[in-house]
Amino acid sequence: MYTSLKRLWIILMVFSMLLAGCQSNSTPIASATPQPGAILTAAAQTASARLTELSLPSSTPTNTPTGTPVPPFPTVEGTVLPTLNLSASPTFPILTPLVTVPQGGGDQATYVGETIPDNTDFAPGAAFTKSWTFKNSGSTTWTTSYAMAFISGEKMGGPDAVSLTKNVAPGEMIEIPVNLTAPLNSGTYNGVWELRNATGGLFQPAVWVRIDVIGGTPGVPPTQPTGGKITKVNLSVDKANASSCPHTFNFVASFTVTADTTISYQFEAGTTTPGFKFNLPAKVTTTLGPGDYTIPLTLDITSAVVGWVQFHILTPTDVLSAKVNFTLTCK
Repeated sequence: MYTSLKRLWIILMVFSMLLAGCQSNSTPIASATPQPGAILTAAAQTASARLTELSLPSSTPTNTPTGTPVPPFPTVEGTVLPTLNLSASPTFPILTPLVTVPQGGGDQATYVGETIPDNTDFAPGAAFTKSWTFKNSGSTTWTTSYAMAFISGEKMGGPDAVSLTKNVAPGEMIEIPVNLTAPLNSGTYNGVWELRNATGGLFQPAVWVRIDVIGGTPGVPPTQPTGGKITKVNLSVDKANASSCPHTFNFVASFTVTADTTISYQFEAGTTTPGFKFNLPAKVTTTLGPGDYTIPLTLDITSAVVGWVQFHILTPTDVLSAKVNFTLTCK
């Protein structure tokens, strides 16, 4: 036992001398000889202090980051608005006044009156003058390049067209005379005419001349084409006066064919209402045998109008039905 303690004491003394040799020359060596228990205690305290330093953060940071602080918003250079002079009078652009266009627009005509009523009697070959009066109800001026043009039916020796003798401004009226000659054969004759503008365009209303030739010269060939005969030409409407818009007028044309023939027919209409236009079907040409025939016509009208409709057979003979007048008022 004693021997073992002695050996331990020698080992500790040697270890202590070695530690003292490793110290800096400026650190004095302790004069007291440390005891083995004291050395172990000091080592334990050093380790505990180190663990405390690592686990408990310091309340005051030892290193504060340095650098230029970032402002909360970047600085933006804006545009300086000009100073307003509130005492100055504002300036507005000069506007060109609107031009008022007469009702109807473009080439429009209103029928005013005529000479020589329908079914006036004439002797064969008699010369006469039929005149129509129109009002310019459109927005264009009719010049002397405008004319009254022959459209269909019996020409009665008249020209293809009669030029206007003066300019007619919107709102003005003109009377247009046409020189004609009664056919040599007895019978009823009808010729349709219409106004024509400078470019050849036709515009309503269509008008006509209708006469009866009494006492034709025997042996003179008829002026109307042969090949069949049309009789009992008539036109009717279901309701001539209506007061609720829109309204549908239903017309029925009827006629009798006495022999196989090729027939051409069309509906014609006119009005005294400015700016109103009819939507009529095109001319029809067909071959028919003997019998009675009916042709319907439906007019869907949405605005007030005063007008007339007639049924016109062009060939093989020129025959017109009586005009059927109708009126639509919007209440």
